[in-house]
Amino acid sequence: MSIILKDLKKEFCCNGNVVQDKELGKIIQLQGDQRKNVSHFLIQAGLVRKDQIKIHGF
Repeated sequence: MSIILKDLKKEFCCNGNVVQDKELGKIIQLQGDQRKNVSHFLIQAGLVRKDQIKIHGF
């Protein structure tokens, strides 16, 4: 997860960290609204399929 975080921070010029959530386990938190950027990054990297992503929020 730290490798993904490092790549995300570099790609989007933002800061972030990995936190432990009681319900969800490890979560990557990034500064700013990076939802669309992260979903595109994960799909392009082949880590997930588009139908596996659910974007919450505004």
